Amino acid sequence: MVAVGSFSHIFAIVNSINGNIISQIVLPDTVESAGLVSQFNTYLYVGCHDGNMYCLDYKTGSIIWKYSTDDIIKCTPCFCSNNQAIAFGSYDKYVHCVNAEDGNLRWKTLSCESITSNPICYKERVYVATTFGTCLCLNEEQGEILWKQKVNTPIFGSPCIFYNLDTAFIVWPAVNGTLHCFACEAGKKVWTFNASGKVFSSLLWYKHCIIFGCHDHKIYCLEINEVNCTLKYEVLLKSAINSKPHIMLYNDYVYIVVATNDGNIHIVDFYSGKRITNRKLPGQVFSSPVVKDNYIYIGCRDNNLYCINVINNEVNK
Repeated sequence: MVAVGSFSHIFAIVNSINGNIISQIVLPDTVESAGLVSQFNTYLYVGCHDGNMYCLDYKTGSIIWKYSTDDIIKCTPCFCSNNQAIAFGSYDKYVHCVNAEDGNLRWKTLSCESITSNPICYKERVYVATTFGTCLCLNEEQGEILWKQKVNTPIFGSPCIFYNLDTAFIVWPAVNGTLHCFACEAGKKVWTFNASGKVFSSLLWYKHCIIFGCHDHKIYCLEINEVNCTLKYEVLLKSAINSKPHIMLYNDYVYIVVATNDGNIHIVDFYSGKRITNRKLPGQVFSSPVVKDNYIYIGCRDNNLYCINVINNEVNK
């Protein structure tokens, strides 16, 4: 099944094979958040511009519970506390943590700035960044701020966490094109990387590389070494990139799937950076592709959800 939200307020669960709608619900406002699915595909959690975090029945789409904040929610929540809770940010400038089962509040922490970037939980800590460029690390049980760093430019893209020499690091993409790497434990800045355009894309971590899209029309692939990062390659496309890339494994090959804002879906060889092929959709694309088996699922501004068969390049909507 594929779950997708829309600017038309509709959140739908669709059969991934034939595109038939399994269930749908009309929420009170726009849905930009992606859905977070519970461990046993029982519940689906999604934020809405009406300021509510909704828990939906994954099969029927009915509302199990909702939790209200004081402003819009754009980010996708993350599980924390052994999957017993979800954490997320809101434009009300708080980080919220609620029970996954019933939506009751566990804690909320004032960040002093709105949040649109997706949080990430790692080893009993929740990491989140704000639209004013403050990076925060919070204790997952009480919401206590353990450290914070300011990069002084907005962050909209979501981070990635990786291990190097038995140490965990987190990297956030700032809108001005700078990637900032911090040690997860104490928040010490380790390195920065400057792209040549604005970055709204979230980061993809794969095989010691960080991959992201940029408004300079390029895909960047950075290789992480012991103390720094180096540019492995950059791929010039024909349009700005807002969406997060996705890895596709096909036969013995590894590809990067990325959508450009002009509606092209590109497939790039992961190891060489060579562009293999592309497919043009009828409208602009700002959503991120999802790959399952040999199929690419992507939303388009022509108000359709597309399924692209990689093997024969067929497109269904």
